[in-house]
Amino acid sequence: MLESPRVHDLLVTRVAIRVGIPPIKAHLAVRRVALGLTPDQYTPLVLEEARLAAQEAAQRTGQLITDIRRVLMPQMRALSRTARHAAEALDQLGLVNQEGMPVRRQDRPAWQSPYGPPKRR
Repeated sequence: MLESPRVHDLLVTRVAIRVGIPPIKAHLAVRRVALGLTPDQYTPLVLEEARLAAQEAAQRTGQLITDIRRVLMPQMRALSRTARHAAEALDQLGLVNQEGMPVRRQDRPAWQSPYGPPKRR
């Protein structure tokens, strides 16, 4: 997770601001955790900030999904109704069978081309 430069920079900023340490110390603390080096006094703070950042991102993502769903559901219902009406119309016209597959036209023999006779050369 900490391999991403954006995540690294985010954690450095959060640790520096919330803990009140210089950015260089925050950078070193985050790198120490990312590399799996021996824990120091800032390691628990970095891990807690990482947990909080992930939790906040999950909450924002959940809210975004909820908002998208709220906006798209009416359109999806309308699309579903339209598709159902189209399928019913095709069925009533006899253009599809019970499985919803197109039926073959019976107005010509199977061997006859729907494009007419071949052109003379």
